[in-house]
Amino acid sequence: MTDTSTAPSKTYMMDFAHRYYNPREFAILLALLVACIWVRRKGVRLTPLLLPLIFLATISGISSRHGASGDRIDVFYAQEGKRVVRFQAPPVGAPDFDILLIQICSLGWDDLDAAGLRDHPFWKNFDYLFTNYNGATSYSNPAAHRLLHAPCGQLAHEDLYRDIPKDCYLLDELRRVGFRTYSAFDHDGVYGHFAEEAVRIDHADPPMPLDGLPVVEHNFEGSAIYDPYAVLEKWWRRRQADGAPRVALFYNATLLHDGAHFAKDKEWWKRDRGDRYHEAVLQLFADIQRFLELLAASGRPVIVVFVPEHGMGLRGSRMQAAGLRDIPLPPLTMIPVGIKVFNGGIPAAAAGSPRIIDAPVSHLALAEILAAFIRQPSLMAGDNSALMSSLPRTSYVAENTGWKVAEFDGKFYLRGKDERWALLAPDAVAVPNPRWLPR
Repeated sequence: MTDTSTAPSKTYMMDFAHRYYNPREFAILLALLVACIWVRRKGVRLTPLLLPLIFLATISGISSRHGASGDRIDVFYAQEGKRVVRFQAPPVGAPDFDILLIQICSLGWDDLDAAGLRDHPFWKNFDYLFTNYNGATSYSNPAAHRLLHAPCGQLAHEDLYRDIPKDCYLLDELRRVGFRTYSAFDHDGVYGHFAEEAVRIDHADPPMPLDGLPVVEHNFEGSAIYDPYAVLEKWWRRRQADGAPRVALFYNATLLHDGAHFAKDKEWWKRDRGDRYHEAVLQLFADIQRFLELLAASGRPVIVVFVPEHGMGLRGSRMQAAGLRDIPLPPLTMIPVGIKVFNGGIPAAAAGSPRIIDAPVSHLALAEILAAFIRQPSLMAGDNSALMSSLPRTSYVAENTGWKVAEFDGKFYLRGKDERWALLAPDAVAVPNPRWLPR
């Protein structure tokens, strides 16, 4: 999350230092420092040597400047500004169902590759699996804003915080067509003003209280992270006591956030970061799997959308060190998105073969699916090949404050805080394989 209103914990700072400490590099830097002190005492000027080195460091990973991308990004936003998914109330007598949006922090395809979990059986739970889905950001707050603004085309980052047309708010649209809405988090929502922004910017409901639920982790700044299954199971009990015919949930989880660690692990920062992440992902999969089984046993029709916020940056790239997410490169924004229809008649997941959708899409496609299922519930159980093959496609553009990455003609471009576009060298951007099929 982006706000600094709560300082990182001391153990997280130790983890950060431990992660990047390299004895060989430290020795080299120490030798350079000693050399610089010696040279200065001898009266030698270092500027002629340092300027070329600074220049070379600046252009590392950038092959050339490119001025035309500014015009193309303007065209992209102009086209996106015209796209909107219209929600319609279900027909009279249509079966009722619920919609659960499960948004997970720090889980990208690249992280799954690094952790050896890309082909984990967890993915076979879903009826549809998107393998070329761009979340368009690499930070939590804007990720929530983008998901909950799904009915409209992709917005520029700064427009996420401005007034937008009323039919762009996903939860408002669901309310308008007959859904009662809820929010639930596995955290208190204080850091980064996450809960406050979700309510104010995205029109979400205040999150469900977490009193009495077990704490399984602590986040990097020391706040509690609650047991995901316990949170979801508590909400499900609340939903079952609710007489509303249709409800929708926005659930947000931080279990995988960088620096999050199991409460029982007192010296977590000494452990390998990849091992910790692998263990946390497996725990998350187990909790979500258990909740999915609870939904299946209920007999109630439910659509579950599993949609991460962004990746973790577990292994980093030549452009950006592991764990850093300022520049929204594809390994950070390409996320695994799954849809499961419970008690709605779709047999695909039961056979262990989710339908793979590898078209380049983003949140607008998700809004299109939900709107179609609401408008015509029979699509959940019948032939929806036409719907899935005609989903709105979205060109790759991803943004954070001050940084923008875009793909044009198969090449990636970066715009930084200087507002100039640069063509990224091919080996500076690792693009996840979009055509993976589960075993």
